[in-house]
Parts: sequence; C-alpha cells; structure tokens
Amino acid sequence: MKGLDDKVAYRHATKAGNRGDVWKHAILFGVARRLIDQHQHRVQDGSPFLYAESHAGPGRYCLTKGGKWEKGIGSVCGASLTPDIAKLFSTDHEEYRGSWVMVRDLLQQMGCPGRMKLWETDPEAASAARSNASPQEKVCTSDGFVGVASANADLTLIDPPYRADDDWRAAGLLAQTLHSQGRSFLLWYHIAWPSKPQALVDFLGLPSHEALWAPFGEMPSQNSKGCGIIASGDVEHFLADLNLPQIAQSFHAKYVQRYPAPQART
Repeated sequence: MKGLDDKVAYRHATKAGNRGDVWKHAILFGVARRLIDQHQHRVQDGSPFLYAESHAGPGRYCLTKGGKWEKGIGSVCGASLTPDIAKLFSTDHEEYRGSWVMVRDLLQQMGCPGRMKLWETDPEAASAARSNASPQEKVCTSDGFVGVASANADLTLIDPPYRADDDWRAAGLLAQTLHSQGRSFLLWYHIAWPSKPQALVDFLGLPSHEALWAPFGEMPSQNSKGCGIIASGDVEHFLADLNLPQIAQSFHAKYVQRYPAPQART
C-alpha cells in the first residue's frame, strides 16, 4: 500500500471539526466528564485533575468555507443527541475548540481544578498552543509518544496524525505502557483500510468503537473511510452510556465495534 508522504507537514487546522473530530470529541467529553466526577468524589484535598495529550495542536481553530468541518460539525443533527453532547457542536461555525481546550472548559464547568501536559512537535502549532494555554497548561515540543508515557495523567488522549507506520506502532506501544501503569486513556485512529486498525486492536487485546462513513473498495486506498476509539479497560464501560450508534448516526455514519481476533494476544 502506498503510504502518505511523510514530508508533508500535518496541520490540525485543515481537519478541525471534521467527522473524526465529532466522534473523538463526543467520546472524549463523555469519558472526561465521568472521570472528573470520580476525581471530585475521590480527592478531598483539591488536587487537580491531570489531562495529557500526545499531539495537542493549537487548541483553537478558525473555520473557513469549504473546510472538512462542513461534513463534520456542520452536518451534525443535534436533535438525535443528548443536550450536553449536542452543545459541543452547536458552534457559530467560525471557530472550533480542540480536544484539550474542550477538556479545560469542562473542568471549569464542573468546578474542578485542572492541570494539563500537552505535547506538540510542530513549531507553529506549539506556539499557538502556548498562546491559548493558561499557566496550568504546559506545552512541550518533545516527542509526545515518549512524554505522555511518564505524565502520570488521570486521562490521556493519544491522537497522532498517522503519517506513517511508525505512528501506528508508537500509538500501540504507548497505549500498552499506559495500560500496564493502570492509567486511563483514549486512543483515536483514522481508517483508510481495515488492516492497521485490526492489528492495533489485536496487539492491545482491547475492542474499538468505530464510526464508518464510506465503504471499502477492492483496492487499498488512503481516502478516509471512518475513525475509531480504543478505550482503556477502566473506562470502556463509560462508552456504553453514550449511545454511540446515535452519535454516529447524527453525522451520517454507521457505528461498528471491532474486536481482537480469537488468536490475538490478550
């Protein structure tokens, strides 16, 4: 299969608010809310909730006509969603919040002190992230796959651009490390062909939750067919309360669960 050009710099802004973001952010919001609530009941000394992200991006994005957001947040049917999820995508379509800004806003809404450790290697995106960050949010320009592994966060989002096979391997190894540490995580991936997601699910021995919006052809293709989320075992049951089929339907996608192959390592 022909890979994507590794020399082409990834830009979050070109994809902000797309269908992958709808899936990612609806699930991230639901899981983060439950974990923050647990944190508030468990911690009595006011210790902050720590959120970490491997590939953070600027955090805020200006939306322009003709962008991929038009088939994402621009096409969401809020009537089929719960009010809190629908509110995530009820934007004026001029600006869109990235993952970590969304979690920061949620922490503030819930009255929970928070800290963030964010990684972004792209200089332009890292500079913008620092401009959007508060003093409690640290933006690092080192390798996010390495940094996140030692962050000891209450919730980690693994969200690389998947420019090359190395990203798939690194994402899987990071998730495996966090799992061994007993850390909560969500791992997002895009789907252009089913082989790589299945290998990732088999490697981790965890199911994934996918939203598919295009069929697979007979030949491998880099055109996006959907995306998926793998959740750590401790938060997997939270996803059952989110009504994922309805969320997928809200942006004209189909909900599918992917499971490890019977012979895969558990």
